[in-house]
Amino acid sequence: MKYKLKLILFILYGWFPLTGHPQDYLYCNDDYSIVVADKPMIIDLITSSEIAMKLAEIYIERIYGFKTAIEQKPYKVWNKGNEWVIEGASIHHKKHGGVFSIVISKKNGRVISVSHGE
Repeated sequence: MKYKLKLILFILYGWFPLTGHPQDYLYCNDDYSIVVADKPMIIDLITSSEIAMKLAEIYIERIYGFKTAIEQKPYKVWNKGNEWVIEGASIHHKKHGGVFSIVISKKNGRVISVSHGE
């Protein structure tokens, strides 16, 4: 769990200083948009399906518990424009439903929606 937390903190807070000079960065009030050399840039923090899956696992473990997060692997991931949609795999192969679904913003990693089918 500590490793996952460190990874998320690195992604959220450690990404920006990797390039350029610190004095070139002026942070804006809106979420994770930065100004570099007077040119605004909007960047996505969650850039790959692997990062989205790890983040979803952390959220699902927190909401539904460790057992649910593990039992519903492997996760299915869809790229939907500005969002990642992650869904668990059914543990009852002949039944539909009973899996979590979570939508995560690419821009900042926030949960847009989360649900669990019956």
